[in-house]
Amino acid sequence: MVVAAVVAASVSACSDVQPRLHVDVIQQAIISASHSEFRGARLGAAHCPGGLVQRKGATFTCTLPIDGQLAHFFVRESDAHGTIDPATPALVERFVLVRDLDTAVVEEVRNAELLDVTAKCGSGVVIILHGARAERCTATYAPGVVRHVDVAVSADAQVGAVHFVEALLSTFKVGGEISNALSGARGHVVYVECGDRQAVLPVGATLSCKGADALGAPLFPITVTVKDPAGNYTFTPNK
Repeated sequence: MVVAAVVAASVSACSDVQPRLHVDVIQQAIISASHSEFRGARLGAAHCPGGLVQRKGATFTCTLPIDGQLAHFFVRESDAHGTIDPATPALVERFVLVRDLDTAVVEEVRNAELLDVTAKCGSGVVIILHGARAERCTATYAPGVVRHVDVAVSADAQVGAVHFVEALLSTFKVGGEISNALSGARGHVVYVECGDRQAVLPVGATLSCKGADALGAPLFPITVTVKDPAGNYTFTPNK
């Protein structure tokens, strides 16, 4: 991001041989440009070094907290009269907008599961990058049905792969699949009950179901164990 303004810093009132820059003009330009670039972000106070002289080609760095992250801005003087290069101040770090991560999660769920979710990848507007990272997000399918998602972001601010942390299981579907498997193995209809809900379960977690070899027959427990975030599982009938 480049601050879209040519900042002309005022000459100090004192008659020094080397006039000083009044950095308050530069600081305000950084804040104004960041307000426009990152609408709704929490901005702190901009800070530029004090005691700087007016010297053509001189460079320095200012800082501004954005959504609780310290951002750095490169500044260059274009002449010896306090004029700032119009290409600066420029944000040093790469960044990614939180809304772009939210969109990546929504699209991945829609493509993989044909479901609509509400995604949230942070409380702020922007994420300042200091290298590649994975951002932890949440995908809300329904009230109380919340799944964690990791979104990869490259060092050059490209949004990459989306990885689910937990599995999402339809317990009704799981019951039907286990019923079919046991019925085929035993040569008669096996009734299985696992409930009827959307369950978010971490890898290695278990789900308790019940089976019966006939209507009215004694129930036997079935333990379902989640194998991976894709929702694959194993089951063990305790009979």
